[in-house]
Amino acid sequence: MAAALLGADAGGALTDPAVSLPAVPVYGFPEAAVRAIGHAAGHAAWVRREAGTVPWWSDVDLAAARTIVAAALGTEPGGGWLPAEQAASLAGAFGIPVCRTLPARTADEAVTAAAELGYPVAVKLGGRSVHKTEVGGVRLGLRGEAEVRDAFAAVSSAAGSAGEGVVVQPTVQPGLELLVGVNRIDPYPPLVVVGLGGTATELLADRTTRLAPLTDRDAADMLAELRSAPLLTGYRGQPPLAVAAVEELLLRVGLLAEEVPELAELDLNPVIAAPTGVTAVDVKIRLAPKPRRAPVRVPRLRQPTTTSVDPREASVRTLAGCPAATVGRT
Repeated sequence: MAAALLGADAGGALTDPAVSLPAVPVYGFPEAAVRAIGHAAGHAAWVRREAGTVPWWSDVDLAAARTIVAAALGTEPGGGWLPAEQAASLAGAFGIPVCRTLPARTADEAVTAAAELGYPVAVKLGGRSVHKTEVGGVRLGLRGEAEVRDAFAAVSSAAGSAGEGVVVQPTVQPGLELLVGVNRIDPYPPLVVVGLGGTATELLADRTTRLAPLTDRDAADMLAELRSAPLLTGYRGQPPLAVAAVEELLLRVGLLAEEVPELAELDLNPVIAAPTGVTAVDVKIRLAPKPRRAPVRVPRLRQPTTTSVDPREASVRTLAGCPAATVGRT
């Protein structure tokens, strides 16, 4: 029950602490009362829904993930940002599709890496703590040795000023740029975010969040809540993108956040969603020592179930130009 009372003294006895009446929400205007009833009805509908399931994939390699984390914290006990190769390996241990990335310390190594990956390629900052585009740390569409050498020189200059290394990647098939991330503030559960990615992600602020672990219903709801959701399903004649693969990526990221308590921050930006699949182009991961305090247990109004998924049942595809990007169902 909600009461909307108009007039300066309309609240009267309902707001007088000396009067003993049943607790009744009181609003100054009917619009606020209607909004409150709407929120209550929406919450009730959410509670009545099935909670969904938390999938577990047989290709998840927890042992490899623990080895990577132990080695990183053994070198830096206080934690910090992982090098690009280690970050990609940790994500890959959970089956997260990551574009193949090769480090290059010299121009010759960059040329060798480009030849191994196949032209065209991109030369970038190794990326742990800076926005690459803001410091001139990205060169795309390089089609020959001379272009790779010039790009390495330019990016190396930016890398030196930013304290970063240089990496080479294959050029990825065009698609919608998304952001997928994790943020953990102990002792609370990790928060998973998805939204529009790329250089305009902060400007547009089109994103939504859920607490890990994610259920299949959570992943679907997160994408549906985005203002840009029509871009995923085919907007103005464009082909629909691999929505199921994006949902699977979210679920795998949620599993990583749940199973690796040392994960303090994760940033996959951009994640390229194409009609044939999805891949994370840039991966940033920050580790922190495992908290000594017990995590806060967030009460769940609905209890999800856990299911095991054989990745061989999925349609495994590869994004054109990115040989290492294995994706899930499309």
